[in-house]
Order: sequence, then C-alpha cells, then structure tokens
Amino acid sequence: MELPAVLEPLESAEALKIEAPYPIRYPGKARADLSFRVDGKTWYVELKTANINWSATGIKDKIRPITPNMGGIISDMAKLRESCPPA
Repeated sequence: MELPAVLEPLESAEALKIEAPYPIRYPGKARADLSFRVDGKTWYVELKTANINWSATGIKDKIRPITPNMGGIISDMAKLRESCPPA
C-alpha cells in the first residue's frame, strides 16, 4: 500500500500533499515527495529505497551500486535540513 493512502484516513494528519513545495526554495529541488500537517505543524518527507548487498530467498538478485544510493539519501536529508528549518 502507498504511504499517502495510509496517512489520508488518519484523523491527526491533515493537508496531505504529494510533491509539496518546500517552505524555503532549495535550488534544483523545490518539492518534497510528501507533506502533511499534524497538530498545526507541517512535516515534509523525502522517500528513498536503500540498496543492499545481500540476497534473500525468492528475490531476484540485481546489481545496484550502494555508494551512489547512500549519497542520494544523504543529499535528500540535507535538502530537508536546509529547506525546512525547525520552527
């Protein structure tokens, strides 16, 4: 199930938006993957899937480089930190 579909029915989560603009514009990436408001505070979310280097029974192995993927996750964390300072 998609995360927005899980959050939408929650009474405490309001104003669910997909591709929501950051409150402070970040060069080259002006939108978060998801935002929602709880108790009057807006939360911004960047969604990533981390690559792994181990296999599991029944799952097809694919070659995916880990280092660039981790760099992308760290980059998204920096975007959130710079674009959405604590209130």
